Amino acid sequence: SIPPTCTQRFLLDSWALLGFRKSIDLLYLPMDFRTKLNLRYCFVNFTSEAAAGAFTRTFDEGTMLTTTMARIQGFSDNFVNIRNSTKMTRQVDPEHLPIIYDPETDQEIPFPPPKPNCRRCKKMNSDFAGLERRFRTVLTKVLDVQMTELIVAGTVQAYHRKERRADLEALVRAVEKDQAKLREVISYAWSQLAQAGCLPSPSTTPSSSSC
Repeated sequence: SIPPTCTQRFLLDSWALLGFRKSIDLLYLPMDFRTKLNLRYCFVNFTSEAAAGAFTRTFDEGTMLTTTMARIQGFSDNFVNIRNSTKMTRQVDPEHLPIIYDPETDQEIPFPPPKPNCRRCKKMNSDFAGLERRFRTVLTKVLDVQMTELIVAGTVQAYHRKERRADLEALVRAVEKDQAKLREVISYAWSQLAQAGCLPSPSTTPSSSSC
C-alpha cells in the first residue's frame, strides 16, 4: 500500500525516474480530508496496455506496492467517474485534484472544477448530464478523448454556472445538425483553453477536416 503521507506529485516523480511518466495520462490519489492523509491507494490510467503491463511487472516483483486492474477502464470513463464523485466538491484543495496529461503534447492539463453537489442542484444536474452526454457523443466523432473531455467540461460548466440550460440545449442541437456550427464551437473552445494556459500553443487549432 502507499504510505499515507505520500502526495500525487511524489508518486508521479518517483515513477518518472523509472521511465513511466509519459505512460501515464491520469493519476488520482484519494484523500481523507479530515486527516489530510491519503487512503493508501490510487488510480492510474496508462496510455497503452503495454505500459500498464510493464508497470505491473515492475511493482509486483518484490516491492511493497501491489497493482490490481480497476473496475473502470480508460481515460474518459475514469475522468467522468472521478469528476462526478461525491468527494469532488468545490472545496477540494487544488493539489488534491487528479493529475491529467495530454499524451500527444505531454502537457499537464488542469483538472476541471467539480460540478455542484447540493440538494438544490440535483434536478439541474440531471438535466445538464443528459445534454453533456449528447455533446460528448458529437465531439468524440472528431476529437480525441482528452480534448473532448476538456471542451465538454469547460462548455457545460460555463452554462451550468449561469443556469442556462435552454441555451446549452440549443447549442447541443445545433452541433448535432450543423457541421459548420460544430467547427465553430471547437475553434472557440480551443482558443479559450489556450488563453487559460491549458494548451501548449494558443496559435494552433485542432484539425476539423473530419467535421
